[in-house]
Amino acid sequence: MEINIFDLASVDKAIEELETLNERLAKCEKELVPRLLAIGQETAQPIFNDAQIATDADPHVDVRIESDGNTGVLHAAGEVAGFLEFGTGIIMGQGETLPRPEGWGLGEYGRGRGKHPPWGYYGSAGGNPPEGTREVLKKGKTVTITKGNKPAGAMLRASEEMQDNAAIIARAVLNKP
Repeated sequence: MEINIFDLASVDKAIEELETLNERLAKCEKELVPRLLAIGQETAQPIFNDAQIATDADPHVDVRIESDGNTGVLHAAGEVAGFLEFGTGIIMGQGETLPRPEGWGLGEYGRGRGKHPPWGYYGSAGGNPPEGTREVLKKGKTVTITKGNKPAGAMLRASEEMQDNAAIIARAVLNKP
């Protein structure tokens, strides 16, 4: 685009071209964002579905898309979403997906009691507990003994997959007439 700033017709033409380009970009954006979010959802949901956790809470995590077309958010909703995403326990929780902040160590809570590998809670182990989880009876109540669960990293993997596909999808969307 060439503009002669001393020629009013040239400036008007440039403004018209820019407005057309802006409309086209907005249209492309409305296609790009939902496609990327769908990739994220398709990546994260099966990872959450297959993740193991010892809990008597509802283990289902629903990965949802919220979008107005131009922007969007991928949500992981469920009682145990955070526990599945980031893992739990000083043994199983060590499979972190990101580096641990300096000064934070495993088992450094509860006056050192967190350094004991397995722990227990009153309640059932649920339907898909990690390996090594067991239930015992204590004073007539079910106690689940567990070492925790590995981080699923579903949302992290979804984010990486969306980033890996962003340029490919953007090219495809922008190259449409």
